Order: sequence, then structure tokens, then C-alpha cells
Amino acid sequence: MTIPGFVDLQVNGYAGIDFLAPETRVADILSVAARLRNEGTAGFLLTVTTNDRQAIETNIAHAREAMRQQGPEGNILGIHLEGPFISPEYGYRGAHMLQYVIPPDLDWFLHLQEIAEGSIRMVTVAPEIDGALAFIRAVSPTVLVSLGHANPDYATLRAAIAAGLSTV
Repeated sequence: MTIPGFVDLQVNGYAGIDFLAPETRVADILSVAARLRNEGTAGFLLTVTTNDRQAIETNIAHAREAMRQQGPEGNILGIHLEGPFISPEYGYRGAHMLQYVIPPDLDWFLHLQEIAEGSIRMVTVAPEIDGALAFIRAVSPTVLVSLGHANPDYATLRAAIAAGLSTV
């Protein structure tokens, strides 16, 4: 059986290149994409994690430019925004920096989607935080909404699924 390659929904960087590091540039992203392709990753979502707004905006712009340069045959399939709309609770937050964790902000997300030219394909959200259900309802028709870095109770989880949450 021949497998053409794997698709990874969360790649934060590779081979010493961190996609959120301020020094990471488009050429670095393209280098990672080429290495991943050579090692069996046919496609991936470039993941941008919780950080200050300017860093997230810059990294999304770099990701979009890398996608433009690689062309339609490239293996960067889109952007995964992992945070900052996650639980601030210790343990659930993981390695995400508390000072940058915020409630869902639909206007800012739409601004990020403009920077990305519609390339944000997935967003990780904690459904128990204020405003999350409305956010999920608003973005789920066009973006895969994933539960992550979260601690919802059962009723909140069910409500989030009804609102459009579709992966974990």
C-alpha cells in the first residue's frame, strides 16, 4: 500500500524553526514546508499560537505570503489559530502565556482572516469562556472550530457542539 503523505493539522514549526518566533521569516516557513514534504507530510496547517496581537498578525501575514509564494501545489494548506481564545486556567492553558489569553474577539478574528486572505482554516477555542458560544456560531460555517486548552462541563460542551464545534 502506498500512502502519498500525511496531513498534519498542527505544525508549530520544525527543525529549529518556530513559526511564532519574531525572527521567523517567509523563507524559513518555505524551508520548513519543503523539509516536511520531503519527509512525508503532503499537507499541513501552519499553526500560530497565543501571543500578543502584533506578533499574531505578523505571523499570519508571513504564513499567507509563504502560501502565496508556494503556489496552489504547495503543502501549506492554511493556518490554524491555536489560541488566544483558550482557558486561562493553569494546566488547561498548557504552555500558552497567560498574559496573552483573551476571550473570543470576533472583530479581531475577522481582521486576522482579512490578513490571512481567508486562509485561517481552523481555530482552537475553549467553549467555557465568556463569548465563546457566540464566536463558535459566527465562525463555524467557514472555519473548523476545535476544542483545545479547555475545561468545559458537559452541558457547555454539548452547547458548543450545537453551535458548530466539530473537532478536539
